[in-house]
Amino acid sequence: AMTTLTRQWFQEGVQQGIQQGIQQGIQQGQHEATYKLALKLLSNRFGALNESAQARIRNLSVESLDALIEDYFGFNSVDDLAIWLAKHELLVV
Repeated sequence: AMTTLTRQWFQEGVQQGIQQGIQQGIQQGQHEATYKLALKLLSNRFGALNESAQARIRNLSVESLDALIEDYFGFNSVDDLAIWLAKHELLVV
């Protein structure tokens, strides 16, 4: 039989695990939504991006994806995107 203290620790551990899982799920959902928005904007403007460019964009942090969306309006070509990515890829998730 578990002691009351052991049971309490177990329940706290389970609750903490659930909370961390929920938070991680929210972050992953936010990243995926922001990635899809960035990809849609870029694809609509420059045509379908190759898989390499898509992967590079997917690997950006949410903060970098937000910055990409903001800076997107100043891009005149896919080359501008490539230059931007080269400067920002250090900020990977």
